[in-house]
Amino acid sequence: MTPKEIFIVVMIVLAVVCAIVGIGVLALAITKYFYRRWIVENSVALKKLRAINAKYVFKRVEQRKLTQEYDAKHNYDNVSPKDYLIYQLVYLQHQLKNDFASAKENIETYRKYREEITAECSVVDYENVKWILFKKYAQKIERNLLNKVALKPETRVTIIVELYHVNSNHILKSRKGETFYEDEIISLIKRVGNKRGNFYQDREIWDAICRVERARVSNRMRFSIYKRDGYHCRKCGKSGWSHYLEIDHIIPISKGGKSTYDNLQTLCRECNLEKGSKIE
Repeated sequence: MTPKEIFIVVMIVLAVVCAIVGIGVLALAITKYFYRRWIVENSVALKKLRAINAKYVFKRVEQRKLTQEYDAKHNYDNVSPKDYLIYQLVYLQHQLKNDFASAKENIETYRKYREEITAECSVVDYENVKWILFKKYAQKIERNLLNKVALKPETRVTIIVELYHVNSNHILKSRKGETFYEDEIISLIKRVGNKRGNFYQDREIWDAICRVERARVSNRMRFSIYKRDGYHCRKCGKSGWSHYLEIDHIIPISKGGKSTYDNLQTLCRECNLEKGSKIE
């Protein structure tokens, strides 16, 4: 045989093999479709499961996602996902307590639900049918259907924290994130609650809150403050053309001050160093 004839024979063989495989795949898909449809209509287990589903109501447990953008690289680098979670727990802890209670209730209800399913929903049980072709194949399809129909309530609280470093046009430059689970969240809430007046007794908690509070002064906010103050130090009056200007917290963060416009002012570096942590 010539190379050309060999090539033609090989191509014909490949075409036949592909056709056979294609027919086999199609036949399998058709078989699966009809088996699935027949099982949906005749499965006693599926009908019992739907009846059981109608008896149970689970609490809603919100799975939270906290996000924050930073347009200043040093702010983005200074704040960790855990820092940001701690800061938000100051405000979210009461809502989360409701979520924890709902999750705990769901765990107990779900246990009873699964026990009833195990007792009532036996696989391969069809109305008025004693024998079925490819019983193991039907059993596999029915298990998949039971798994899809079964209720899957939220039984634990999770919080996803994602922080983004963006440019002035809010175009993403980098991101970092972490997922926190119930045990760690509860532990952090207890530590956040350990405070005297407005001050937190746990040093790690206090440092995390301070880092996040400082990072709230974005580049956009910084230049807005400079513009408001006419690019002059509000203490000595020197301009930014001849002296390095900085943003100062009038009431320092260490004394409970916030990063809000009314608590921020423009100071030159010398005046800011002289002021330190005093309230002026």
